[in-house]
Amino acid sequence: MPVVQGYLTELTCDAGNLTPDFKYDVFEYTVYADSSAERAELTGTPAAFSDVVTYSSGGELNFGNNIRTVTVTAEDGTENVYTVNIIRAEQEVKENKTEKKDSAAPKTEHDKYKDMLNPALAIVLVTLIVSLFIVLSWIKGLGKNKKNKKGKNKR
Repeated sequence: MPVVQGYLTELTCDAGNLTPDFKYDVFEYTVYADSSAERAELTGTPAAFSDVVTYSSGGELNFGNNIRTVTVTAEDGTENVYTVNIIRAEQEVKENKTEKKDSAAPKTEHDKYKDMLNPALAIVLVTLIVSLFIVLSWIKGLGKNKKNKKGKNKR
């Protein structure tokens, strides 16, 4: 690749891996950081020695989204801005203990369906149990009706 001013040849984040993988002409990235990652620093390598690289706020991470930018300014004044959204995982509190999530990665489609399926299965189960009681009551009522008819026919 010939040297093109105003671009990075490499971009890394010490809090995690870039998603998608770095390419000089892709300008938006996400990093999923553990809740234990209190700080994050970006490091970029300019394509040309004359390029000026500036970093927006760095350092401490809040829980959730943290937007960082890296601006590359070429000698002719052309700028390219790389944006990195660093998502720090939230801490969970259970039984007066602070537990940390293993990862801030978003839920997969499978996890989302599992979360929806559990309440749905509970509703189906309750409906089946209520239906069973209704059917049993109805059958019991039919048995009483047959006994009453037999008793009337004998008289």
